[in-house]
Amino acid sequence: HLTLLSPFLLTSCCRKLSEERPHVLLNQFPCETMVTVKDCLASVARRVGGTEGAKWLPRTFNLKTELPQFISHYQQNQERGQDNHWICKPWNLARGLDTHITNNLNYVIRQRESTPKVVCKYLEKPVLFERQEVGPVKFDIRYIVLLRSVQPLQLYAYNVFWLRFSNRYLNAVFTSSWHNLIEVYLLRGGNCIFLFLMIPNILQ
Repeated sequence: HLTLLSPFLLTSCCRKLSEERPHVLLNQFPCETMVTVKDCLASVARRVGGTEGAKWLPRTFNLKTELPQFISHYQQNQERGQDNHWICKPWNLARGLDTHITNNLNYVIRQRESTPKVVCKYLEKPVLFERQEVGPVKFDIRYIVLLRSVQPLQLYAYNVFWLRFSNRYLNAVFTSSWHNLIEVYLLRGGNCIFLFLMIPNILQ
């Protein structure tokens, strides 16, 4: 059985349910926002990896609470001659909505005027897929994973996963007037080719 609960009921009833109905699977777990919401995930990554954060997550700042720290880091990058492209995205939205890529500090600061956002260091040298008719393009691999247990760790991957490819050459996008929409091209179906691939079974 799979039980769907509101976050409030889940938090208050989780322990009771685990004791009285251990055979029932819940679709959420208490405080899951710590890993499913962008600003909380960045905070957790810093706790694990120190000031620089975890190595698997590019440097990220909360524009509402960490603007001075971001400006200082941005200026240090400028002084060192390092790449300073950043991606701004709402911490509570998805699908590339209200997402911007820029190397302009003032533009980043103005993003605070709309929805709450995080700003994350943009990967200037991502792994690319070579499309014969286009050239090197960004791509995305998306899995649906079920966390069955933490101790011992048990993960199950759904037997359908998604490969998505941008239809524009990366540098062409960067140098065009649409430079701040790279991620949107990757995420929105109207500008992408979607391939649905099957793998034989659920993987544990």
